Amino acid sequence: MGRRGWRLILAGLVLTAAAGVTWLALRTPPADLQRQFPTGLAALERGDGPALDAVLDVLERAPDYEPHFWLLQGGKHLRAGRYQAALACLAQTRPVGELREPALRLTGECLYRLGRVAEAESLFRELLSEHLDHAEAHRWLAIIAYDLGAMNHALTHLAELARLREDDYTPHRLAGRIYLDFQRYPEAADAYRRCLERHPPPHLRREAILQLARALIPLGEYAEAEQVLRELGDDPEALALRAEAVWSLGEQARAEELVATALRLAPDDRASLYLLGRMRLAARDAAAAVVPLTRLLERRPHDYEARYQLALAYQRLERAEEARRETERMQQDFARYERMTALSRRAIDAPHDAEVREELAKLCEELDQPELAQMWRAAATAARQYANVQEPVRRTERGEAP
Repeated sequence: MGRRGWRLILAGLVLTAAAGVTWLALRTPPADLQRQFPTGLAALERGDGPALDAVLDVLERAPDYEPHFWLLQGGKHLRAGRYQAALACLAQTRPVGELREPALRLTGECLYRLGRVAEAESLFRELLSEHLDHAEAHRWLAIIAYDLGAMNHALTHLAELARLREDDYTPHRLAGRIYLDFQRYPEAADAYRRCLERHPPPHLRREAILQLARALIPLGEYAEAEQVLRELGDDPEALALRAEAVWSLGEQARAEELVATALRLAPDDRASLYLLGRMRLAARDAAAAVVPLTRLLERRPHDYEARYQLALAYQRLERAEEARRETERMQQDFARYERMTALSRRAIDAPHDAEVREELAKLCEELDQPELAQMWRAAATAARQYANVQEPVRRTERGEAP
């Protein structure tokens, strides 16, 4: 054999050795592969992108772990807000064994983000039926119930979530909001105290303090309300609530000072303008009361409480025609709010009634509350989705053809 032949043989050996080294480098022992999925799932939950990518890189080259790869890839898309891509990846997995719980949970969240609320609710209920103390299932079912206006169902799941996660502020925060919306002030105050005890982040702590004060003031707990609000310093909303608390305690001068500071910081703040109007009326200065109340109603024309105070001011000024006009408008808006309250209670008892939610949305639009109207329209859409999902099941139960 010539020198050229030996060179070709040697080159072949070198290439074979290199390929072997590459294969050995890429090959992951089975025991290590078994640990990859839990490692990747933990990285997904804590938002560790580099660690998740490292696991995906290993699983992508392991055919036996293809479903695990697609589940984690779907979770990555979900956390990045790519919900359609996430759902497509999650559809490639098999929800059995160790994949079942995360597959149901992530798919349910993905469907919720896509607005497919009824399908999401079905998956979370399935998850809860298999894991009775599944905190995330309770959390998502509470959120869905809240979105639907089914507040009693929401409170039930929030209570379970609070039991399972004793240090979590979130169930107490949402429960407080529900109680406050329905003027259940003792329960609202208790919920927000519990929320604050669990150290929410700064922007949510501010919200919880303000909401706690809004629950305490109607209960006559003025001193406690004023004390908790001090933490927020020169926050205009906090100053207005502090002013109401100290005014209710009979400290007129301090109240005047606080509301004046609040209006310097936020000239259009509703609470400050409304309180100033009430304070001027209480001081028998009806003409001075007209100014902040009129200013408030220019921005919030359906604020029936402010319009009632304005009607009182006109009565005291003996401006009968203006008092009559404001009283009529106040009564019209108050009737709308009463209707909205009644419908909200109906919605609680009928969590999948789309018509009552559409009527609520319409009322909110009439009262210039676009965000609330949007919420009720979304709830109506979800209720219709629920009906569409359940109808095939009902037909099967009745023995009808699909």
